[in-house]
Amino acid sequence: MDKAETQMNQANSSSPYNHIYFVRQLFNDLGGASNPDEVIIWMAHALAENKVREIFPGLVSEYIRRFGYSSSDFVGYDKVLHFVDGAALGIKCGTPISFILGVIGEVGDFIKDRNYAHCASDFRTHLEGLEFIREIRQIYHP
Repeated sequence: MDKAETQMNQANSSSPYNHIYFVRQLFNDLGGASNPDEVIIWMAHALAENKVREIFPGLVSEYIRRFGYSSSDFVGYDKVLHFVDGAALGIKCGTPISFILGVIGEVGDFIKDRNYAHCASDFRTHLEGLEFIREIRQIYHP
């Protein structure tokens, strides 16, 4: 997490979407270049709420301490989940199906919560996951 935090601070970005630095660095630390699709799918599995505390004890609280320092809907570990899930679904099902599943998921959340800003930021993060796999494929699968 140190490298991701340093990158975030060096970027001096006003963007509240800090999860990108963490996910990209974890992807690199796990050797994503050697097998990008499998690493992303593994990340989605290992970082899931029901697994992360078992596989990476303390990761969620440390992530929140370093990156999720606001009460905003745009930060927090939730965004990591949407990012890696969007990317993993894009790999497994293809981008169009992942897009549709993301829309359906957020419409369902909106019906329950009526919080448009939160649902919109979750969907934006899902799309960033799809963009991430597009970038990775351009680099590793030209």
